[in-house]
Amino acid sequence: MKLVSIYSNLLTKKGNKNTAHVLLSKASDFCYQKYNIDFLNILVAATANALPCFETKRKRKGGTTILVPFPLKKNRQIFLAVKTILVNAKRRTDKNDFSVSLVNELIETITCQSTTYKVRQNLDKKAELNRAYSFLRWN
Repeated sequence: MKLVSIYSNLLTKKGNKNTAHVLLSKASDFCYQKYNIDFLNILVAATANALPCFETKRKRKGGTTILVPFPLKKNRQIFLAVKTILVNAKRRTDKNDFSVSLVNELIETITCQSTTYKVRQNLDKKAELNRAYSFLRWN
């Protein structure tokens, strides 16, 4: 239930929480009608598949800027995963309602074919490439 509230909080614009709840309920109905799967299970699986492990932050060292990888806490991982899922669902070029594009993005994230999954892969690759600078994390 907490994950649904995180999605609705990030969907909320200008205090319209009712609109966010309506969009999520439409997505739930569409998901059950088309795929015959519980929407909550899809939310949990897609969010778990989109969780990044590391994030890179810029540190200034000797006149140059270095990207230093930092491990993420669980709350930050969930925030980044949900945010990228919602942003990529909004960017989809489907001619449908937002709830339909959200369900399609979630399904593609589960099957590792969406741009959300690619964003996660890119974050992890960037952290892997800069792991030599991880000693700067404590400075």
